[in-house]
Amino acid sequence: MTWKLTLPKACYEATGSIVELGLSSPLHVSIVSKSKDFQGQLAGFQVIPNDDPAFTGQPADSELHASNPLRCDDCYVRENDLIAIYPQVFPWAFGFQVDFRFQKGLVAGVDALELWLSVQTSLLESAPKLTLQPTADGASWKGDRYWVAGHGHAVIMPHPLDRADCRATASPKTGDVSQIDCFGRFMEKGVIRRARWLLAWSTSPTSKSPLSSSTIDSVHQRFAESPLPLTA
Repeated sequence: MTWKLTLPKACYEATGSIVELGLSSPLHVSIVSKSKDFQGQLAGFQVIPNDDPAFTGQPADSELHASNPLRCDDCYVRENDLIAIYPQVFPWAFGFQVDFRFQKGLVAGVDALELWLSVQTSLLESAPKLTLQPTADGASWKGDRYWVAGHGHAVIMPHPLDRADCRATASPKTGDVSQIDCFGRFMEKGVIRRARWLLAWSTSPTSKSPLSSSTIDSVHQRFAESPLPLTA
């Protein structure tokens, strides 16, 4: 099994699920289960770039940025990795890159997709931010160290070393997470800031068997101990 790339889409078909990437702007990640006991997406989210308004003083969804989105300029497969590059163009103060790696059987009954997010600027100063926004119906996220989908069959987590660079926005009433912001701090020209994420899901989801807390803890531990990707 390997990545199938047909711009602006890519997919990785595993035994029990399909990873689908929409590489146009915004970048979209979707996990679709093949299980007859589960219909729809196991997980889905967008990766939305924006200049941190706390630094720039401009709205994150300003009309200028919205009408000139960052576009995937290059995408290629290298061994087990798929790399998508969104270079800096006006009016953006930065560009970004995402490296994807499918991990079969990270722990028993769980497959995963590792994401290596990178931001870089050619300006003397900026505050790039990438926002992960859930899109799957009925799969709102809840949690703290990591965020579990509402149906319990998928979990998304930053690497423990990168957790301090992530901030979740949650509803005070329901606890549902509407977005997770990554980066956003001051950054100078020539600096590359990176963060590792993991999206993991059950290979055989059913309505009565969500991922257990012990399984999620095992996934988190395996991720924490895993080596850096080849591109590190």
